[in-house]
Amino acid sequence: MKFRLVGTKDFSIFSLKKHKTISVLSLFFAIASSFYSPNVSAHWNSLPTLSVFEEPSQILNNDPCNANSSVRNISGYITKVSDGDTVKVDNGEEIFSIRMLGIDTPETKYFGKSQGYWGEVASETLHSILPIGTKVTVKFDRTRCDGWKRVLGYVYMGTKNINRQMLEESLAVNYCIFPNIQHCQDFSEVTKKSVANHEGIFGDRMLELPYVWRKKIRNGKMDKYVGSLYKNEVYYPQHYERFGIAERIFYMRQKDVLPPKRFVKE
Repeated sequence: MKFRLVGTKDFSIFSLKKHKTISVLSLFFAIASSFYSPNVSAHWNSLPTLSVFEEPSQILNNDPCNANSSVRNISGYITKVSDGDTVKVDNGEEIFSIRMLGIDTPETKYFGKSQGYWGEVASETLHSILPIGTKVTVKFDRTRCDGWKRVLGYVYMGTKNINRQMLEESLAVNYCIFPNIQHCQDFSEVTKKSVANHEGIFGDRMLELPYVWRKKIRNGKMDKYVGSLYKNEVYYPQHYERFGIAERIFYMRQKDVLPPKRFVKE
């Protein structure tokens, strides 16, 4: 059961689940003592309103990974740059691991393996853009968290979209996965330029795209259906090379392919 003191933070008087109890004697004596004051009415009116039967569902849920959360974004400070597309942000109450949406950078630590030089360059570049203590805002798309409880979002420093900047640096490939498609077209156009000019990671013929490399490291197969941002055909995962790097859009499930897109069986 939860008590709320209006104008103050929520606190638990007791919790049946956690078997914790807090004495209410101090609250009782605080109320009782007001009646011995010369100004009883003033003391009584100054006490916060108590709502004994407030349901947990009525309390603001600040966990962005909870489907019922009302959180719209996360504002805080960078505490760590994990690699070229993952950072940690402290909002003053919790530290969140943020997987930057719409991009994919070469890996530095993946099951004990690394993509080497370009992974380190991407990580160092992001660290230079977002040094520890940088104030950022993380904005969500349709899916707020992944299966590892990482928050998925676009990291902004002021009005600058840092996800996009990593693409501009030619150190990331666009990685559009439905339904998080808010910036897919824009990110695709930025990537097209890097690919055409053989800049950054696209100038190294020996470097595999991160999402392809990860599958090979785990002896796995491509597992996302693939389509084009500019065409309506969607194919089985193994046909991902049918479309150019910059135009690919991936689907986790076949039923996510909605008109005018259509699934082609081959």
